[in-house]
Amino acid sequence: EAEGSGDPASFLSNLAVHQDGSCNGLQHYAALGLDHFGGEQVNLVPGEKPSDPYTTVCRQVVENIKKDIADPDFDEHKREIAQLVVDKVDRKVVKQTVMTTVYGVTYIGARDQIANRLREKYGEGGSDELTAREIREASGYIASVTLKSVGDIFKGAKTIMQWLTAAAQQVAKTGRPVRWETPLGLRVVQPYTKDMSCVKTVVQGVALNNERGRIHRQRQHRVS
Repeated sequence: EAEGSGDPASFLSNLAVHQDGSCNGLQHYAALGLDHFGGEQVNLVPGEKPSDPYTTVCRQVVENIKKDIADPDFDEHKREIAQLVVDKVDRKVVKQTVMTTVYGVTYIGARDQIANRLREKYGEGGSDELTAREIREASGYIASVTLKSVGDIFKGAKTIMQWLTAAAQQVAKTGRPVRWETPLGLRVVQPYTKDMSCVKTVVQGVALNNERGRIHRQRQHRVS
């Protein structure tokens, strides 16, 4: 139709244009918390050029690592680890952890994510600069610094997540699942119970949940 209109450049199309967000989870939290600074990092606030939340966090992580190195009271062994990785932390190393922070990633999960990135680039599959032990210790240290850096930058998101977790904990204590209703009237229930079974098929395993089973308290608040 555009080509047949005689003026394709001014043709009005009704096709939807898909556009990726900037770390959607953090966008939602920044909006909920009216967090102006956090909103700037995820492009909810107009700016001269697009922001990259992963690069922002990466810079904060490197800055915090340098502070640890310069701190005379910092643990000496951890200082050695910090000196070992300060030049090896880049956007790719922290991206997955930043992305999954709002979905309840734990320290262990963040450590494993970062270990995978370090292993790819500096382990046996990469430049082989770091030993398996160094990667293990470094990933734990970087994970701690990354999670702290995300909390420092996105204070509104951190506050809301803490509130939701506390609320979910109180609900779980009653023996009921966390549930809510969206503005559109959709009812949502977190069906995490201890009475689950798995049916294995040729293609995959399917988890079946007994909605009347015992509530899994930890999972109820960990994913909220």
